Amino acid sequence: MRRITLLLTALAMVVAACATDGSTATTTTTEPPAAEPGPVGLFASSLQVADSCDDLLEFYVDQALEIVTPWGLPGDGWWGPFPVEEGAMADGDDATDGAGAAPGGGEAGVDYSTTNVQETGVDEPDIVKTDGTHVFALLDGALRVAEVDGAEVAVVGEDRFGDVFYSSMLLQGDRLLLLGSGWSESPGIAVDEASDSIYPYPGGSAISTILELDVSDPADPEVLRTLRIDGSVVSARMVDDRVRLVTRSRPVGFEWQYPEGSGLRAEREALEANREIIRSSTIDQWLPYFVLTDETTGDETEGSLLDCGEVYLPPEASGVSTLSVLSFPLAGGGLGSRFPVGLVAEGETVYASGTHLYVATQRWMDWAVLAEAGDAEDAADEFTTRIHRFSITGARARYQASGEVPGFLIGQWAMSEYDGDLRVASTTNPWGWWSSDESESQLTVLRPDDEGRLATIGEVGGMGRTETIRAVRFIGPVGYIVTFRQTDPLYVIDVTDPTAPTIEGELKITGYSAYLHPVGDGLLLGVGQDATEEGRVLGTQFSLFDVSDPTDPQRVDQITIEDAWAEAEWDHKAFLWWEPESLAVSPFQVWRWDEDDESETFDTGAIAVRVSDGRLVDEGVLRNGLDGPVEFGEGKPQPSVDPYRSQVRRTIVIGDVLLTVGEGGIGVHDLESLETLEYVSWR
Repeated sequence: MRRITLLLTALAMVVAACATDGSTATTTTTEPPAAEPGPVGLFASSLQVADSCDDLLEFYVDQALEIVTPWGLPGDGWWGPFPVEEGAMADGDDATDGAGAAPGGGEAGVDYSTTNVQETGVDEPDIVKTDGTHVFALLDGALRVAEVDGAEVAVVGEDRFGDVFYSSMLLQGDRLLLLGSGWSESPGIAVDEASDSIYPYPGGSAISTILELDVSDPADPEVLRTLRIDGSVVSARMVDDRVRLVTRSRPVGFEWQYPEGSGLRAEREALEANREIIRSSTIDQWLPYFVLTDETTGDETEGSLLDCGEVYLPPEASGVSTLSVLSFPLAGGGLGSRFPVGLVAEGETVYASGTHLYVATQRWMDWAVLAEAGDAEDAADEFTTRIHRFSITGARARYQASGEVPGFLIGQWAMSEYDGDLRVASTTNPWGWWSSDESESQLTVLRPDDEGRLATIGEVGGMGRTETIRAVRFIGPVGYIVTFRQTDPLYVIDVTDPTAPTIEGELKITGYSAYLHPVGDGLLLGVGQDATEEGRVLGTQFSLFDVSDPTDPQRVDQITIEDAWAEAEWDHKAFLWWEPESLAVSPFQVWRWDEDDESETFDTGAIAVRVSDGRLVDEGVLRNGLDGPVEFGEGKPQPSVDPYRSQVRRTIVIGDVLLTVGEGGIGVHDLESLETLEYVSWR
């Protein structure tokens, strides 16, 4: 039987409070919050926090009773939604370098490149980090470290930390933070004796593991602390040395009653049993648990991650997950000095400026079930994305307000803050499956009001009818939005007056850009796909746009790599723009099938494109170990190296060399000529 997977969220008109209620929950805070401005932050008159743990429990239970099913709560189990790191579209200021690199290798952004981020000074987790002297890479399940001295690169370390998969990291000074998620146990298999069939059931829950490492000796990283939390890492941001770690935790410890056999009676009996299980629950089942281990002493601290008085309650249903924002100085106390704050809400997408952090959530639905019930059209037409705002100017993040916009977001890059307002690009009914209305995209401007809401103060719509947003970039008061179905309209939007944004210009071309990056005065570089007039994609395309006249944007040049896909199309962190050389680089892959001789062609590496005199110059392909494309098929010679391990994942500039970092090793290339100097294997 199908089941609706629905993450309900609603507009929250509240602001956070810091007071606790004497809960027995245990947290670890070694840094006093004396620097916090005021008792609450903005809009104190509209605060809504639980007066006691009993009130908080009642809130969780009331919300859960509304959405529980004969199979438990929507989203529980291995088939439920799992937060993923944001996509590959870009917005924010003209920013290419993240904060957080360690000193010693020169000046970040001048002597070496760092992570490509959307906001200047707001670092983001990635699989590769550098301090200008060492390269740290989370690849192939291991933390690998290489030392760079001019054109000489030497592998100095490799470490694996248990069976947890660490997917990203942050670097500050001699501290490295690894972020990982896993499960408490594997899902199980149940047997339906009535039908003699088997089906999976939720047998585990998500657990996040965060490692704090001392990398003062990069060749021998030392684990200082390990923090394990119920739930999944949504994402993190770091301003200066203060990390804001966002997790989402589902309730735990419920042994749901499933229907015994088929039929309406079995479902209703299971539903009532599950309602009773919820009514009998305790607050410990709803608040995330943590275990902090000091790896130098072996001491452990554990308990509820949040006190009841640190959890903010929306006045309307926002789901039954707990969204937590942990704040701590990575280089000054680390995980032992964390300050948590919570909100009863879902969360999948994180965006941050230098002063505010936003978490957005979109409801996940089983559209087929809704269609069978005749509700899909209404659900698609009324679909909204909810956004929660936190202040991050103090030691502790402070929840301030919530708002909503129509439709769906493509990811973090759909949001951008400017002069305290949040600009949000969204698409209604992007697939057109369940509604008779055509999709269209709009830009909405949200501003906090005196009631604790992110209220809509301006909007402009009607963009890309029947199409879906593929890329967004905000540069100051101007926004650029790309939509695509068969052609690629590039819209230029003036948001100088946030209460009345206007579409200034529009350019329609074939193909689309999935990532946009400013590359000079009035010039915008797009990375995406070339396409036919019918919308069939042809391969990676670099497009150079002249947007100096916002009323008349023009594409002045383009380069297409047939059958290729560039990683920057879905992950902006894979893109490198090195301003001193006017050089853009992105990893790519090609898979091509030849029907005539039934052979496959695979190619991989990094595409290098230079911007010169308002035009694009194809600088060729930088490869790691491969001499060129590899053909697979009967009678074809086998490659001397593993093509998979020859993939490039990130590119870095250090001094006069360009490094291509991949699964198998690091390629070293002269920055000016791009000549390959050597290839250093990790092993």
